[in-house]
Amino acid sequence: MQYELSGTESLTKGPVIVLVDESGSMQGNGKQEWSKAVALALLTLATQQKRTCFLAGFDVSIRHEHLFRPQTMTVDDVCQALTAACSGGTDFNVPLRRALQVLHAEPAMNQADIVIVTDGEATIDDDVLVAIGTAQEKANVHLYGVLIGRGASGKSLKPVATTLYRVQEAPQQDSEKIAPLLAQV
Repeated sequence: MQYELSGTESLTKGPVIVLVDESGSMQGNGKQEWSKAVALALLTLATQQKRTCFLAGFDVSIRHEHLFRPQTMTVDDVCQALTAACSGGTDFNVPLRRALQVLHAEPAMNQADIVIVTDGEATIDDDVLVAIGTAQEKANVHLYGVLIGRGASGKSLKPVATTLYRVQEAPQQDSEKIAPLLAQV
């Protein structure tokens, strides 16, 4: 005797780390709005599913960071996190290192999935690539990239990204492209 179970409910209901590129190149063409919309969608999903979410805005450094616990998140907290202006250059090492620190130091973030939202390209140091690979193998961590704009190649993220999603500047045409990300995370 045997039977089969199937469904569409996502099995990945753990915490989420969202890294939002706030470098100067995110200004214009709706890129800043897209990045904040993706972050807001992920925060909303985490809240609805009572999941912890860590959000960090970055350029060449961490500009701000917030740990959102479902029971304590307020609208003011979310507004403060998502209203930062964009300026500066882009460095992926800084936010990815911080994401790895949060994974290891914060018990509520154990096995979190990482989502990096960017329009840019930056190098990733070998030690960061190795550390992400180790987290992926040992803790089943997934890294998703959301590439915003026509010029975002994702070349440096490809070696460590579970999946890369690409959106351009036309929300009416690209909004369906983010739905698979929300289903996976």
